[in-house]
Amino acid sequence: MAYRLADKIVFKKIKDAFGGQIRFFVSGAASLTQEIGEFFDALDIPVLEGYGLTETSPIIATNTVEKRKYGTVGRALPNVETKVVKGELLVKGPNVFKEYYKNPEKTKEAFTKDGWFKTGDLVEIDKQGFIKFKMREKEILVLSTGKNVGPAHLEELMQLSPYISQSFVFGDSEKHVAALIVPEKSKMQGFTKEKQAEVIQKEIDQYLNTQVATYEQIKKFVLIARPFTVENSLLTPTLKLRRKEISEKYAKQISAIYNS
Repeated sequence: MAYRLADKIVFKKIKDAFGGQIRFFVSGAASLTQEIGEFFDALDIPVLEGYGLTETSPIIATNTVEKRKYGTVGRALPNVETKVVKGELLVKGPNVFKEYYKNPEKTKEAFTKDGWFKTGDLVEIDKQGFIKFKMREKEILVLSTGKNVGPAHLEELMQLSPYISQSFVFGDSEKHVAALIVPEKSKMQGFTKEKQAEVIQKEIDQYLNTQVATYEQIKKFVLIARPFTVENSLLTPTLKLRRKEISEKYAKQISAIYNS
């Protein structure tokens, strides 16, 4: 009875915003947080997260309406083989590309000797075959303490805050991780810089620092006004952060964090 009442008063408004007849969403490009997935599932609009790369045409795995598990990217397609070697996902299948155009060296690096394509992504596969994406191997931050940190997961947690529009986590070879934060402008109207910093610190503590290991906690951050966009070349066309470009553009701010 409580669910039917909530569906009529609250959930229906959300469903109507999407046309009123939508059966499910399909999600990709970046990880879907479990909380968001479960929220939409409660509305009876499942979000089917999938996973793949351009080199795999592009789907490797996906959740389905019948079988889904939030916090994972689903199970491999029926014609795709998968295995995990040293944490990295390797795949075989008719969807896997043959070679990079006129680049035999890069092609050789992309495959094992027995023909498995190396995705470069670190994952876990559970007993039911659901794949849990952990981090991209090339994005791992190795702290001076030897600890490995996956920045994308930390960025996703921070962006659950209504006060944080975007974030960029860094700290490779440093003692701790830090972040560039783009505040949500609509929430910061009339706030001084000091007040904004105070609010953001509370949000980071709530949404991230209390949820992760000590070495993953954001110790310092810098607020920046301009968002990361495709137009300013700080996001890819699939809305992923261009980490190298962001690091170069904000090199002074990043350096100042560790030298202050």
